[in-house]
Amino acid sequence: MSFLKDKWAEAQQDRYKTIKGYKLDKWIFQAAMYGVFFYLFLVASSYDFSIEPYFYCPADSIGIQGNSLGFTDNYEYEQVLGGCKNPFYRPVDWRNQELVTVGEYGDAPN
Repeated sequence: MSFLKDKWAEAQQDRYKTIKGYKLDKWIFQAAMYGVFFYLFLVASSYDFSIEPYFYCPADSIGIQGNSLGFTDNYEYEQVLGGCKNPFYRPVDWRNQELVTVGEYGDAPN
């Protein structure tokens, strides 16, 4: 029994920290941090740890061309014939091509 009391007293030794007159409990802070990480883990597991982006193209966009859908302040997604332009599309650069035309690509070594 004395062994447990000694271990408990040792654990209590650095439990509190005083900052500008406020006494903070490190155990409560750590429990809150573990709770936040556990919650984020649950959210990620509910999405099967996928980071697939999401985009909604409304059904009434079919046959409309030239209108823009302002989803955010930074991006406008144009509606095209038969759907919407993919906002996540990035054009292929020269590194993804099997054959390149004559010329110089990238940064030359020093």
